[in-house]
Amino acid sequence: ASLQSPSLFNKVAWFTIIQTFFVSTLSGSVTSELQKISENPSYAVELMAKALPSQASYFIQVILVQNFLGLGTELLRVSPVAQAVIRHYAAKMTGYDLTEKEMNTTIMGLRVFSDPLEYYFGSKLGGETILIFMVLFVYGTMSPITCYFTLLVFFILAMGFRNQFIYIYPIANDSGGTLFTCFIKTIIVCMIIAQVILIGVVGLKQSPIATALLIPLLISTFLFQWYLNKRHYAVTRCLPLEDC
Repeated sequence: ASLQSPSLFNKVAWFTIIQTFFVSTLSGSVTSELQKISENPSYAVELMAKALPSQASYFIQVILVQNFLGLGTELLRVSPVAQAVIRHYAAKMTGYDLTEKEMNTTIMGLRVFSDPLEYYFGSKLGGETILIFMVLFVYGTMSPITCYFTLLVFFILAMGFRNQFIYIYPIANDSGGTLFTCFIKTIIVCMIIAQVILIGVVGLKQSPIATALLIPLLISTFLFQWYLNKRHYAVTRCLPLEDC
């Protein structure tokens, strides 16, 4: 499952970015807005620049509810406990006298509580974590209070999942750094999207000097991405992780 994490991460991350920041901000008919964007691609920046600044509180609520609710169910182990209870009573109802080996074996997809599944980093990083970074990059300047909420979310998630990784989840083979590379590439794309939106917001406020001063930031991000592609990603494709 760990080898599938980079591919799963890419799919979930792009779905989160498109669905959250492009579809959910469309006002009126989605079809009409998409038609306008297809006729004039620059309209997408204008649309995001108009719609996103007023939705800071909405995205703060989304990341708080999504992550705290998910962490709560994770710490309580709701799904594994339910599987273990169903498995226990199903064995009693069928009248089977399970041996000790059978009691510790997965039967019909129902796992015992002492045998947890491997943690799927791809879906978690691609969904909740990318959304947090996207909200931070977009609203870090437009609504600075967002930074404090994202810091709170990261702090609580770090404490909760550190406990889970130490005491609950088994140590599984990793992807050899492939997942980290995919994560960094996606983070840089999120930075570029956030900077383009910020330039659009400042441009709508008819502030040519501020808009011009933001363009070097966007160019620097593109140059940094080019540097990583030439310097680091090429090395990681050819050398083992220990040598990199």
